[in-house]
Amino acid sequence: MNVRTMAISCVPKVIALCLWWAGSDAAAPVINEVQRLLASDPASGDSFGVSVAVDGDMAIVGAWRDDANGHDSGAAYVFVRNGGVWSQQAKLTPNDGASGDTFGFAVAIDRETAVIGAHQANDNAPHSGSAYVFTRINGTWTQEAKLRASDAEPGDLFGGAVAINGDTALIGTPGDDDNGSNSGSAYVFSRRHGAWTQEAKLVASDGGVIDFFGGSVAVSRNTAVIGSIGAGAGAAYVFTRVRGAWTQQAKLTASDTLLGDDLGCSVAIDGDTAIVGLSRSPFFGLPGAAYVFTRNNGIWTQQAKLVGSDTQPDDYFGTSVAVRGRTALVAASQKFGNAYQSGAAYVFTRKGAVWSESAKLIASDGQPFDDLGDFGRSVDLSGRTIFAGANLVDDTSRDQGAAYVFVLPADDDDHACHGAQRDNDPEHRATHCEHDRCSQGLDLANATRFCRDSSTLPGDASDHE
Repeated sequence: MNVRTMAISCVPKVIALCLWWAGSDAAAPVINEVQRLLASDPASGDSFGVSVAVDGDMAIVGAWRDDANGHDSGAAYVFVRNGGVWSQQAKLTPNDGASGDTFGFAVAIDRETAVIGAHQANDNAPHSGSAYVFTRINGTWTQEAKLRASDAEPGDLFGGAVAINGDTALIGTPGDDDNGSNSGSAYVFSRRHGAWTQEAKLVASDGGVIDFFGGSVAVSRNTAVIGSIGAGAGAAYVFTRVRGAWTQQAKLTASDTLLGDDLGCSVAIDGDTAIVGLSRSPFFGLPGAAYVFTRNNGIWTQQAKLVGSDTQPDDYFGTSVAVRGRTALVAASQKFGNAYQSGAAYVFTRKGAVWSESAKLIASDGQPFDDLGDFGRSVDLSGRTIFAGANLVDDTSRDQGAAYVFVLPADDDDHACHGAQRDNDPEHRATHCEHDRCSQGLDLANATRFCRDSSTLPGDASDHE
């Protein structure tokens, strides 16, 4: 599964060949959560929900200010779904956690492997950062590896954003200085026989000072998308892997952005579709937007601009994004949800090449401001299941945070996937692949073709584009 994390970029920052604006005057149906998740040991200021990721019946929620190993050492919580009900399975903390590490600021999950960023850890130098890999075996989660940059420097913030797909992990490092102060970078790690090694370091071909390249990252098979909010009006860069070598394939910029916009504050990718968030335009107080780009024969073009049907200035629409097949998810963390600035998220679906808003998600218990509660600070999507984090929600204590689970209604296309059952048995991973691709927007015949045409199964580090 492609998992992307909006991390540092959206906190309160191939030229397009075609444009379709997606939005309408008609309000989309409003959907409330089916379940609200809290940490088993909530405490004031934990910021549970600052990051979320979901894959099938498994999800992970970050709490970067948890104090398990000292003040703001951080933690992450794993939830599993059984019989339609989500329950906490584990609380993850690193073996060497320390005060101020902020473990859990960014999280990603693919099947039974999770990657968790600790971007302020002081391992190689102050705030150089690190990331940790955890795996589940027979229901038990253990730390498999600790990832660090080979050339770590003070203030790199390695782990500020993380993503994983199969045996490939992508770690954002927005404070890296290779192309100037805070120009940023991203590191690719691959797993072979349980051992993780650094495969590549990625930097923008035109990187510059305070670009913050790596503030958001996403990976799908052999393609990585990396956000860079400081590059003029912001941008996202696409890199591809061919025979183990990574090269820049495209720079994605929107058709209507202005200097100072934060395009690239959030990114997501699934196959040949990428979505790039722009949460704020500081000089004009605009509501934000998300841009869809598609790839055809190696060429990326802008397919759509997504805007909520009822968004207003300073809603921070684009704070976080997710995409799976023909479904896109965009959060507006300061939107009037069911109370002033309680936050909302919007679902868009694609028919052919046209995107339209299909649902609006709000928390049923949202309160005015929720201390600017940040519903939608993080979002993720797997099939019809959506997770949304609200890290500043007050429940039994201030700013303890929460995560909300939504289930989208089935449509006619979903029924065509019924014959492709999800199966985690390694001998049946092709069927697992077919089910995933079908439920994400390919008809079953094309889903089968997609999987069988691959030299190896999607997500394997040995794949070649």
